[in-house]
Amino acid sequence: MPTAAAQFVVIGLTNGAGYAVNPCLTGQVAWAKAHHVYTAAYAITTYPSTRQLAALGLRGPYPGATPAGRLANAGFAQAQFNITSMRKAGLVSPMVWLDVEPAGNALWTKNTAANKAVMDGVLGGYRTAGFKVGIYSFARGYREILGATRYGLPEWRTAGQSPQSVARGRCARSYSLQGGPAILAQWWTTRVDYDMTCPTSNTPALLNAYFHKY
Repeated sequence: MPTAAAQFVVIGLTNGAGYAVNPCLTGQVAWAKAHHVYTAAYAITTYPSTRQLAALGLRGPYPGATPAGRLANAGFAQAQFNITSMRKAGLVSPMVWLDVEPAGNALWTKNTAANKAVMDGVLGGYRTAGFKVGIYSFARGYREILGATRYGLPEWRTAGQSPQSVARGRCARSYSLQGGPAILAQWWTTRVDYDMTCPTSNTPALLNAYFHKY
């Protein structure tokens, strides 16, 4: 868990994949409530498996008669799944940060147009439910998955296992992933993940805009 000095936390809804619940979600939400911190939600986005696409691709707001529509429907269902997890755990957040990176079980394809169809559905699912959305990633990883797609959404930029000074540099406009403003920057050690707001001088306004205060 974070230290008692933490101003804000971002709680993961997923467990390594977009259709799997974080088994610690309820306990982490309870910690956030007990410590009265600013809180937001985060979800790993995942390209659907063949089985998931068959089960979910024909139902939803997008045309199931097209490959792109089926992928978008599967993405929409992924968002709905995570929203259900949020509500069951009692997590309140105005924002869901979407992890877009080639890591772990988030198996994306080499086809950026197909990947974008899934992402479009995921974004549609959260927006339909009234949530703001943002992108968590790093430059190379984002390009591998979504190419030159520019959504213009708020960005949470990771510097990986680096010093805080490197993460601070990720706040620069020149590092933009998809045309959106930098809101958070991340760095980590072998033991702990850290996050900062961009810029730190505007922290109160950013916390009030993108987080829920318990």
